[in-house]
Amino acid sequence: MVAGGVAILAAAWRPADPLDAVARQWIRTVVVACSLALVFEDVRDTGGDRAVGRRTAALVLGAWPVRLWFAALLTAIPVVAHILLFAPTGADPARIALCDAALATAGRVPAVRALVLRHRDPDRVTYQLYIVSYVVVLSAGPVLWS
Repeated sequence: MVAGGVAILAAAWRPADPLDAVARQWIRTVVVACSLALVFEDVRDTGGDRAVGRRTAALVLGAWPVRLWFAALLTAIPVVAHILLFAPTGADPARIALCDAALATAGRVPAVRALVLRHRDPDRVTYQLYIVSYVVVLSAGPVLWS
């Protein structure tokens, strides 16, 4: 999963700019943060995973600890993105604040849903909303550098 994420982001970055230290920092940060949150996907199908003998974090640790991890991570990602990605661009502070607010909102919604709406169908929507935060952080680049 990590290698695929790196390959996709590197391929997308390369036509716009060289794969320099800035590119590597963005790719590394986005891939690690998003990969750590993927564990939430297993909460949706614990019955199916158990039936086929899979050992997922949701089955080994329990769904609630995975939900707490997911919510904490989505709360921390905007801070990490600000420190490692947004602020170093030197962009106008209003643009940085816009990206910070957009990412915080995009992360907070699925974080709260993961803790409050604990059923299979809402979990599917929560996971899809988490993907929006991935899109928001990637969209921040053009906003900050334009």
